Amino acid sequence: MTETKESVFETLSKIDVSDHINVIKMKNGFNPKYVSWSWAWNYVKSHYPDTPTPKFEKFPEMVLKTRLQEYNTKYGKRYKKVVEGWEMTGRAVPYLTTTTGTMVTCNVHIDGKDYTESLYVMDDYNNAVIDPDQSQINKTQKRCLVKALAMAGLGLNLYAGEDLPMGDSSEQDKKKQEDRHKKPQII
Repeated sequence: MTETKESVFETLSKIDVSDHINVIKMKNGFNPKYVSWSWAWNYVKSHYPDTPTPKFEKFPEMVLKTRLQEYNTKYGKRYKKVVEGWEMTGRAVPYLTTTTGTMVTCNVHIDGKDYTESLYVMDDYNNAVIDPDQSQINKTQKRCLVKALAMAGLGLNLYAGEDLPMGDSSEQDKKKQEDRHKKPQII
């Protein structure tokens, strides 16, 4: 009898990441949940040790010339960057800059399959950032890595707004799920 091996997605989507959830505090009230890139990468490497280092797609570098433009909101004056021009340098960099924002694309190759995702650099209001600094790009790369791992199944339920994994990997996970779905009895 031939034993069928579970796919990467079947394996990773059963993992309960609820004990590893963090929250990004945004200024607009939207507070997305996530798992840290180091925990997610450690978990994948411990189950798939031959997984190579993630690759970030490279793009032609565009240097923007920007200025701050003042505008009024009901909360007072704010400033936004406005693009006045740009220059192509001829170098390749691991992010794509456009006049409307910057994004990164991450590819993870696990057990013979590629999982690719893109993510834009965002500010504390979840808006695209024009001309971000390297710190903002690096944070976006790490979040994009976690998003690519979610495409492979790890923590995908967080993007669906669910706290529970897509499947059950153990009896302990089944018990947790049952406990969470129990409703208090009103007498």
